[in-house]
Amino acid sequence: MNLSIDFEPNSFKEATSHDEWKEAMQKEYDALIKNDTWKLVDPPFGTKPIGCKWVYKNKYKTDGSLDKHKSRLVAKGFT
Repeated sequence: MNLSIDFEPNSFKEATSHDEWKEAMQKEYDALIKNDTWKLVDPPFGTKPIGCKWVYKNKYKTDGSLDKHKSRLVAKGFT
């Protein structure tokens, strides 16, 4: 597959088919664990957990060249 430098995945499935986006997701996950940002626990009885999703963006240097692929794991705060 010929990957455009400006490609940003719209789904987890799309992202996992490209090594650079898998690496970006791994870096985000590692940072969440290292910073003790969250931990997995059982929800209180009778409640539904808040979902999350991955968001993907390319970050550029001031000269317009690609700096890095950035992925974030975000909570679906609208629920």
